[in-house]
Amino acid sequence: SLLRMRGHIIINLIVAFILLGALPRTVVNGGEFTGEYSKLSGIIIPGFASTQLRAWSILDCPYSPLDFNPLDLVWLDTTKLLSALNCWLKCMLLDPYNQTDHPECKS
Repeated sequence: SLLRMRGHIIINLIVAFILLGALPRTVVNGGEFTGEYSKLSGIIIPGFASTQLRAWSILDCPYSPLDFNPLDLVWLDTTKLLSALNCWLKCMLLDPYNQTDHPECKS
């Protein structure tokens, strides 16, 4: 549900801050930065409103009155996302063996 999704977002933010806190510190020494930059990695957290995934084919979602039509916003439409969660997940997850889309979700 929406409350559980908010909980996951909060947990992800907490984990991100913990990981950022564990990164090696850099020290300014006479205007020069010193530190271990080869191990420095970045964390990208996409914004909810900035992600614009679109449907590329018609998908009939069972047990849901809402279907995905071509060029529908998929991620921003929380009504479709929450009412057809299994259908949405089926199209978001890649096949674990060959990393391709689900056959019903291909364009």
